[in-house]
Amino acid sequence: MIREFLKGDGWIVALGIVVGAIAVLGSAAPVVGFVGIGIVAAGLYRPSVAVGLAFAGILLDARGLTGLRVLGVPLTYSKMAVLFTIGAHFTNAAVRRAPFFQAMPITTGSFAVVMTMTMSLIAAIQPSLGYTDLAGVVMLALMAHLIYQAIDEDSLPWLMRAMSAMTVGLLLWTLLTQRKEGFFVTASDAWQQRTSGAYGDPNAWCTALLVVCPMLIAAMSVDRHPLATPLLIGLGVTFPAAVLQSISRAGLLSFVIISPGILYILRQRRTLLGVAMGLLILSLPFTVNIDAMLLRYSTLLDPTIEADLGGGSLRERRALLEAGLKIFREHPFLGVGVGLFRTHASYVSAGEVWKIAHNSYVNVAAEQGIPGLLSHAYFGLQLYRAAWNGATRAQTPYTLAIGQGFLLSLLAFSAMAFTLNLATFAAAWFMMSLGMVVARVGNAETIPEALDRARAALPKPPQARATKLPSPRPEIPA
Repeated sequence: MIREFLKGDGWIVALGIVVGAIAVLGSAAPVVGFVGIGIVAAGLYRPSVAVGLAFAGILLDARGLTGLRVLGVPLTYSKMAVLFTIGAHFTNAAVRRAPFFQAMPITTGSFAVVMTMTMSLIAAIQPSLGYTDLAGVVMLALMAHLIYQAIDEDSLPWLMRAMSAMTVGLLLWTLLTQRKEGFFVTASDAWQQRTSGAYGDPNAWCTALLVVCPMLIAAMSVDRHPLATPLLIGLGVTFPAAVLQSISRAGLLSFVIISPGILYILRQRRTLLGVAMGLLILSLPFTVNIDAMLLRYSTLLDPTIEADLGGGSLRERRALLEAGLKIFREHPFLGVGVGLFRTHASYVSAGEVWKIAHNSYVNVAAEQGIPGLLSHAYFGLQLYRAAWNGATRAQTPYTLAIGQGFLLSLLAFSAMAFTLNLATFAAAWFMMSLGMVVARVGNAETIPEALDRARAALPKPPQARATKLPSPRPEIPA
């Protein structure tokens, strides 16, 4: 295979390595080069392996490589994984003479989002401040399309098992190593008891779990492989425990929103659900600071507790919301430009002169104006339509369950977007692409009419067996 590869289009890989080496000159070159070569080689062997490695990088996010920079941009595992997965796909497509790009149900919506971001950036006073956001969305949209093309029906179950094992392992490590002790907890101490997993921010960590875990739980709930049962129990214990350990108020509310859906998916696995809940209750005192958690969550019922004790998170979000709406009223047509919310909000908090909007919808309105709101609404409509198709039309129990998990992930992401800027959140784009794959594999995109869906759901009538009639006996003349 290697000999044929070198005879064919090996020069493409060689050119890519040279260009990559030029781009990463400096201390990061050895690490980036080895990781890139490994992902490209794995992608040539089997594209789903490269996709799994990309998931590992996205799940780890900022762990380990926050000190490295490429072309002045901080380099994380997630950026490396996405970039090299794109490179692996193009190399694989060139070598195998496969198409480079395949449209998916959200292609037009993602293109509309990129166009409105570009328009607002061109019209901005300082466009150089927003090019990284635009580049991030383009890169993630491209990654989503390539994953949609790379994963087939045979590799999907193994990919979901591998992703579940990675997630359970990281969650166990987080729960056992990031718990903070405290003999006496006050409100200010409760803020310090929060954990952030691999993301450096508790809310972003919760968002990653809320978009990843529902689809994995759904897949393991119908998977009959021997590994699926322990992985399902592991996810059932570590997922809610990690959400509680982060003490994220938005994360808790989003988890509550999707909990009925998760229980519905697990309705056929009630015994395993009971085991997971029992283990969760037993593990909480060893993984979560109960006093800090209860004190912080009490501010949801009485916001004055936070203000009385010097906390400013809710007050800050209120001020940023008002600033974003004011910017939108003053610049309704094209906004102030992608990435320029910070230059117009002028909100001072904890020594910082600016802050992000802490609300994806307000951020889009302020930076991209009415065209941005319309394009994102169209993109969201396409996303929810695809998720609903996967959750209701998929033709196998396996793809139907994952489609339902995808719909829950999308609901949780939409809820978390009220408290975070999530346009370039890699984990959400990755799981979104897998949701599209499930809809494609489950033939959920090919039955558009209600009557056709009803006919497809009907059991096939048994085929009548051919009955061999006895041949008439010849008459014997008397």
